[in-house]
Amino acid sequence: MATRHELSTRAAGVKGRARAALAGAAGLVALAACGGGPSYDPEEPRGCPPVSIVRDAAEVTVFAPGGGRDATDVVARGGFGGYSGECVYEEEESAVLVDMSLELLAEQGPAGTGDSVALSYFVAVTDPEGAILDKRVFDAEVPVGPRSGVGGTREDLSQTIPLERLVEGQAHRILLGFQLSRDQLEYNRSAAAAAATGGVPRPAR
Repeated sequence: MATRHELSTRAAGVKGRARAALAGAAGLVALAACGGGPSYDPEEPRGCPPVSIVRDAAEVTVFAPGGGRDATDVVARGGFGGYSGECVYEEEESAVLVDMSLELLAEQGPAGTGDSVALSYFVAVTDPEGAILDKRVFDAEVPVGPRSGVGGTREDLSQTIPLERLVEGQAHRILLGFQLSRDQLEYNRSAAAAAATGGVPRPAR
């Protein structure tokens, strides 16, 4: 089952003839705060805007109320599977239209109940300098198996990015991540630090 989201704030017909493809996997994780200037080829302006998963928001762990943070307190965990899609340049409207399919994965924990897991994720667009132009948050219900407690769902996204110049299309970037609370963000960072040192994540306070 798939859910489709239109991220564009305006209707736009597909009038361009230049079409390119994009593809990726959850293992290709990039930081939103990467430095440096625009990285595009002025001789080949038809590349798709690259898609990156924000490292600190690549996963989400939902704990039961009460403050416990061990394995028995986990309601659910969420992560990204793969993503794929294509883009079309609309020359008359000076924009690039990106159509993308995104896979969400979920695992129900010992404290979880029901036959689905509720997750919230965001899609953001940055300009060639890295400034965020737009960010949308979406809610998804991921069905999980009654015995395995795991499952997945597909989200179809359509994003129109207006451009001052068509050459800047591939210099924009699309960022994906889970919409996290402060405690969830701190838990992810603690888990990453613990993995690097062989320790265990510290509970967020």
